[in-house]
Amino acid sequence: LEKMLDAQTKVVAGDDLGALDVAVLAAPFKMSGVRAYVPVLVEVDGKGLMAGKQGATLPTEVYVYAFNNSNGVIEDFISQTLGFEVAKVAPVLQQSGFKFFGHLELAPGDYSVRVLVRNATTGNSGLRVVPVHVPAFAKAEAALLAPFVPEPNNRWLLVREQPRGDYQQAPYPFMNGGTPYIPSSRPVLAPGQQTQLALVGYSLAEGELQAQARVLGADGREIGPAAIQVLKREAGGKPARLLANVTTPQLPPGEYRLEVKLSGVGAAPHTSWMPFVVRGG
Repeated sequence: LEKMLDAQTKVVAGDDLGALDVAVLAAPFKMSGVRAYVPVLVEVDGKGLMAGKQGATLPTEVYVYAFNNSNGVIEDFISQTLGFEVAKVAPVLQQSGFKFFGHLELAPGDYSVRVLVRNATTGNSGLRVVPVHVPAFAKAEAALLAPFVPEPNNRWLLVREQPRGDYQQAPYPFMNGGTPYIPSSRPVLAPGQQTQLALVGYSLAEGELQAQARVLGADGREIGPAAIQVLKREAGGKPARLLANVTTPQLPPGEYRLEVKLSGVGAAPHTSWMPFVVRGG
């Protein structure tokens, strides 16, 4: 309880901070009930997590809180302590890190999802805050989720949350033509090279959809267009699932946003965005 209260104090008081590098992806999916199923994927840099003197076991705390923007109330949360056996997982942690897969169950509205990851031995921590809009799916509110970038299997040490909530048996949400994939929480794009995007939407126009894309700076300033092509749309899918290729213009190393707009006949266009990184070299 003391650890949870201390974590809540850090989460409520701060914005993105801490020495530990953490990236977060959270996206709402429709369920049969009023609340949405919101998977939360947390990527944690392994080298930073292992910095400092460690014992045989690496105790790592993960806290995820969903604050309702309208009243500041915590609507749902995850609290889990992981115990990594250093001798077994050190090579994977040193190469990349671990990815935590949990979920929140949220009613329609706007939320601030705050994620704190902490090494319980050294106290090193990282806090990240991401906005999440949960559409009113029951009222057929149209929505285009943030673009997902599938990443290679076995890149991360993958950890699932302990069973919790009403949606413990929810179907796996990240599917591409019947094949599951794991999306990157912080995609790395190479300028001038194609990157595959998985697009998921609700109550979109039927038939063929046209796509446009542009690159923004981390501050929201427009930088320029990106080439995008919709390759296919799964037939009869609910939600609508599309595959696309995107190619960004030449960009210096840094953090950016990719904005994607889908439009179809007889329906208003829908826009969403994702953060991405360009690395040097």
